[in-house]
Amino acid sequence: MPKGFYDSHSDFADWIGTDVSPTEIKERVDMAVSATSQADDQYKEALHQLGFNQGDMAAAFLDQKRALPLL
Repeated sequence: MPKGFYDSHSDFADWIGTDVSPTEIKERVDMAVSATSQADDQYKEALHQLGFNQGDMAAAFLDQKRALPLL
């Protein structure tokens, strides 16, 4: 995941405050990683040539609004 993407203490406090369980967070991340790995190979290669890695792509699947400014 890109630096700054859900990596501060306040991010975790927000999840706890909104009653998002660690299991749900893991499920969301697993789905984003799965979507990234199942994406078309030409699409992934084009993004890779632009400097995006699998973590960047997964972040965009998880929360596009938050990921795009970081990418």
